[in-house]
Amino acid sequence: MGGNITDISTMSRHVKEMNVKEFVFIADKGFYSQDNIRMLDEEKLQYIIPLRRNNTLIDFSRFQKADYKKKLHNNFSCQNRIICYYVYEKDGMKLVTFLDEHLRVSEENDYLQRTKRQPEQYAAPGFYEKLHQFGTLTMLYKTSRAIQANEIYEIYKQRNEIEVMFDSIYGSPANPCVFKLQHITFVLKNHSVRKRYVIRMAIVNNSVAISQ
Repeated sequence: MGGNITDISTMSRHVKEMNVKEFVFIADKGFYSQDNIRMLDEEKLQYIIPLRRNNTLIDFSRFQKADYKKKLHNNFSCQNRIICYYVYEKDGMKLVTFLDEHLRVSEENDYLQRTKRQPEQYAAPGFYEKLHQFGTLTMLYKTSRAIQANEIYEIYKQRNEIEVMFDSIYGSPANPCVFKLQHITFVLKNHSVRKRYVIRMAIVNNSVAISQ
């Protein structure tokens, strides 16, 4: 799905045809735009959308303070890592920003290494400008029920695992595939020829997440 208005309208029509009670659209970082969000809202679709780190909706102010770790009380464990987070709203939209300390250290080291290997592209001052962004992931979301931050994070991470599994098992992204992971049914590359099968599988859990 390319993420334009025609694609969103088509997706909305398929969701209504499937008559699924709970549907959440999970996008990638290139999907966000004001027009796409407006269209999703007009179609009354639920969504979880990651934002690029340069998006002005993101509030990094908490990470710009020297003692930010003392004030980040919300956290959970995922894949043996502690993920800190904070939830907030901006322009009437709900957002949650996560911080993975393990990833932060890795990205800091990677950037500094690049300043040595590629100084013309990675200047040292840029490191300090991006310091508060390393290791972060921000989601814009809208759901019909209250959803916990750890759910948002895990659902998005599962989306990536599913696409990797899909590509490795089926080889070609043109092939339709439906399978379940934990309590969520994911539908990838839906085709009308398999429509009845997709509907039957999706309604089992009364919940479906379709990734872009």
